Amino acid sequence: MIQLTLWEGGVGTCRCTRVWFLPSARPKRCLCTMYQRSMACMVQRLEGICNKKLILLFLVLVVLTWYSKHFITIVREDDSELHAFLSQNQEELMKMVDAEERQEEVDQFHLLLSTATVPEESFTPAQNSSYLIEEPDFCKRRQEMRIIAYVHSSISHVQKRQETRKTWGNPMFYPFGKMSIVFFVGKAKNESETKIVEEESKQFRDIIQGDFEDEYSSLTYKAMSALTWINRHCSNVMWTLHADDDILINHYQFWKFLASLKITDLEDQIICHVFGMSPVLREGRYQVPFKQYPFSKYPDYCSGFAWLTLTKSVSRLLQESRNVPFLWVDDAWLTGVVAREAGLKVSKAYNNLFEMKLTDSSQLQKERIFYHVESGNRLAYWEQLLKLS
Repeated sequence: MIQLTLWEGGVGTCRCTRVWFLPSARPKRCLCTMYQRSMACMVQRLEGICNKKLILLFLVLVVLTWYSKHFITIVREDDSELHAFLSQNQEELMKMVDAEERQEEVDQFHLLLSTATVPEESFTPAQNSSYLIEEPDFCKRRQEMRIIAYVHSSISHVQKRQETRKTWGNPMFYPFGKMSIVFFVGKAKNESETKIVEEESKQFRDIIQGDFEDEYSSLTYKAMSALTWINRHCSNVMWTLHADDDILINHYQFWKFLASLKITDLEDQIICHVFGMSPVLREGRYQVPFKQYPFSKYPDYCSGFAWLTLTKSVSRLLQESRNVPFLWVDDAWLTGVVAREAGLKVSKAYNNLFEMKLTDSSQLQKERIFYHVESGNRLAYWEQLLKLS
């Protein structure tokens, strides 16, 4: 019986006992691991103790280990070069990908329009032009007006309309009638709402009532009714401003901003806070059926709480609205899908003018113009805005 001590150190100590000096003999007792046995074979192979298969296995493992390390090193070097290239050219690459995606969406949408039949839900001039209260001479009574602001409101939002009239909609802040506002509402749901509309209309003469159900899902009808009214009665006014009834506008910064604009540069634009390539939701409050809009993303569109455009662009929106399948999500449809077909562009360059969710007075900034008031006292915010001006 021979006791051997093999490969001490890096691999550890491997002791095998009762080994016979025969080519086919195997240890009766071995405390070696597989790896240790393979290493022991290299030391003992001249004595004919190791199995040749272990030698072959070991050599294969060595070759594979070397090759894998060498290969991984090459891949990592290549990856580092690729990552460096992507980092340096990320903006340009994203523009290329974005442009390609947008062009594909445009091509698909044009194909849809060219092959689709007229949808069941589409606008006709009659649907847009029927009013229960119209105020047809509203703009004629204000010859100096430069901006007509139309505000989406519900009949029950009496307090919000009053706050708007006291704050950014107050004529005293716009000398010579430079901006005036009208509130667009739908049909009354009961006698109480009918009385509210009649009294406000008589007192302020700034209520336009369309002939459609005043529901959240009717926002697109409300928008088209408003644009039709503006195109008919206020086409001589330079600017059209859309607003919700829960916003504030820094009037001083607003006029300063308008004075800095070149009209020729804005003939094909809508000024707003832009949502870029937002996904189309198939579930929840803002869901749109696939058959109504079969694409995964909307084109760039404006946040619905406020946007501004030249009034002469309104007729372009109205014209294209009759050729585009209807969507009830008014901002994505009107300022995204319809605007794109009408050749009107939106740009994120103006996003810094808009505060999307005003919840605290610390968010009021001199440089911002449009504020969407999520919570808080709007009258108090207005007082602070006046101090900033």
